[in-house]
Amino acid sequence: MDSATLIFILSITIQSSTAVLFATLARSLQNGAACSTSGGRMMLMGALSGFAATFYSHNLLLGVLTSLGVGGTLALIHGFFAITLRANQVVCGLALAIFGIGLSSFLGGRYRQGGRKICSVAHSFSSGYSYRRPVLFQQNPLIYLSYLLVPAALVLLYHSQPGLNLRSVERIRRLPILRHLCYRIRYRFTIFGGMLQVWAAPISPFPIPLDGRRI
Repeated sequence: MDSATLIFILSITIQSSTAVLFATLARSLQNGAACSTSGGRMMLMGALSGFAATFYSHNLLLGVLTSLGVGGTLALIHGFFAITLRANQVVCGLALAIFGIGLSSFLGGRYRQGGRKICSVAHSFSSGYSYRRPVLFQQNPLIYLSYLLVPAALVLLYHSQPGLNLRSVERIRRLPILRHLCYRIRYRFTIFGGMLQVWAAPISPFPIPLDGRRI
């Protein structure tokens, strides 16, 4: 195995593991809020919305912000059914997952022909992060953000007042007098977790089949 192949494998490994890391951090926060969402649905809808926003605006930052907004909105919808209406989380998650997969497949087909144009924009943004360059210091900027999010999540959960509130949700949710406080805590972390999950899509080194086929 030559050095170029080794660098390529290590780069793909870092990118793939970082995508899983974002989803894991999001699920950890949402589990604390007792409201877990479907990560696959978030990734598909986040990928579709971010791709569409970048397609029409040619602005990658706008695409990232759009995907964050869509992820937070879907998490809010799921939280409304699971937290406010107290519906079964599995049933709500399955229904929204089917909706997200179907909608992303239906709407994603129209962007198949424009995929290469947007990929060229994305490639120009990350052209300095070639697989032939050093692995650790020339990656996607979101990968370095994930390195900071791990200790930040640790501090948030175990060394901050919001983390203490989150870890106390299971206890205070049984007290009617603190119900509204519990709702606010659960909604905040559910939405934040949904926004984190969509970041796994742009980091993934493999094409995302929005219309059921490889782009």
